[in-house]
This record gives sequence, structure tokens and C-alpha cells, in this order.
Amino acid sequence: LAGLREGPVLVKSATPQQLLELALVENVQRADLNPLEEGLAYQSLKDEFGLSDETIARRVGKSRVAVVNSRRLTRLAPAAREALLAGELSAGHGRALLRFEDPAEQERALQLLLRRDMSVREAERLGELAHHGQLGQAARDALLSGAITLAQAQALLRVDEAGRQRGALERIL
Repeated sequence: LAGLREGPVLVKSATPQQLLELALVENVQRADLNPLEEGLAYQSLKDEFGLSDETIARRVGKSRVAVVNSRRLTRLAPAAREALLAGELSAGHGRALLRFEDPAEQERALQLLLRRDMSVREAERLGELAHHGQLGQAARDALLSGAITLAQAQALLRVDEAGRQRGALERIL
């Protein structure tokens, strides 16, 4: 079809398992994979072939951190996965959402960052504030519902006593 009489080839001897591994590594190197597909492919290499993150990284020409971060995206809740696939969410936003282990909480955080069009840094800050030990549950709920801003949640952290924090939250609301 190319009009060539000869072409360069590389012949390798490989077991069926090695062939599958080579095919998967080659597919991962394609430029048109979205972040979630890439993470699923890395996870497959790890699960099916027992490859370490370091080995996967070397074979696909990426850093170990990039491989680990891509694989982490596979732990997103279904709604966040869909947003990532639809392009509404970046991989950085997805990693920030992983701070929320409970799927329902992750979805609340997802809706807030989509509604407010938050940057990745703001999404990371949301996770930090929501999981801060000094932020009371009422303030955390208000933050995740969007009733208070990140700056207001930050200000509430300066109030040491729980009862006073609730009072300050009521005044803000």
C-alpha cells in the first residue's frame, strides 16, 4: 500500500504474555489517550504483569510520579470519572478530588468546583480546608455546599473553640 518493496522491521522473540505487555505499552504511548485511559492502562500493566511503577515509567518514557498520579485517577468516583472523560475536569482537578475518599463527599466537592469553575490550586485548597482537623463539621458542610467561600473557611480556622466557630459560621451564613 505504501509503494515500498522493502521496509525496516524489528523482529523479537516473545512469549504470548510478553506480546500482550508490549502491545499494552505501545498503546499507552499513543498521544490520544485521555488521563483516565492512561491510568487504567498503567494499572493493567501493574495488575496483569506485576510491573512496578518504575518499570512502567521506564518502558513508556515517563516519570514514576507521572505513572503513579495517572494510576491514582482510577480511584475517582464515577461522577468525577465522567467529568474527566468529558473534559470538564483536568487530571490535576481529579487528583485534588482524591482527598475526598467518600464517594458522596467527592461528588459534592466535584459539583462545587464545576459550579465555581475552580482552578486546580483552588480545588487542592478545598481539599486541605475540608480535611483540616480544626474545621467543625457544620463549617465543612457549608464549605462543600458552597455556602461559604474558601477564604471564609480559612478565617473560621482561626477560631479555636468549637462553639465560637459555630457562632462565627452562623454570622457568615
